[in-house]
Amino acid sequence: MSFTGSLSRPVTSTTPSLHSRSYPRWTDDLPGLRKRLQDAWSDKTIHESFKSPAGIQVMPSHGQCGVSSAWLIETLAAAHVRDLSYCYGDVYSMDEPERIEIERHCWVEVMYGEDRLVVDLTGDQSEILRAHPVVSEWHDELQTVLRVNYRPKHRMTPLQLKYDPVRTRLAILKQLLEAKR
Repeated sequence: MSFTGSLSRPVTSTTPSLHSRSYPRWTDDLPGLRKRLQDAWSDKTIHESFKSPAGIQVMPSHGQCGVSSAWLIETLAAAHVRDLSYCYGDVYSMDEPERIEIERHCWVEVMYGEDRLVVDLTGDQSEILRAHPVVSEWHDELQTVLRVNYRPKHRMTPLQLKYDPVRTRLAILKQLLEAKR
């Protein structure tokens, strides 16, 4: 994907993963998209319930997961990536399976047959993923390698997402991204 929001690479697979699965080429562009989003995040794009009191330091991605995932869904859908889901749920530790690492979190999943590719542009909100501001891994590999489990409570298709309240903040984010061009 380029900074214009379209794919700069084919959607076909490239680098093999731990279990001999390949990743779509567009995953190589995710760090650049995260940087672009981070430059546009503001108090107007953060989810209301995640706004921090003045003087409290939080990660720039804190509260930006919903709007970022909604933007990514639109971007991927426009590039003809199929089987997309906007996910809302929690991220758990595999070492302590009942410990929630990120509560009330949003991310994107892309289904490839039975495999779930988890794409999270704001995972660094949690200490366990601090070194991974961009997560783009097969779900089973996340459990094995990064020791986290993304558990969705709700999934929405791109069409269903068009009726979600995140749309208000998404419109603001899109304006800010356009102004940063």
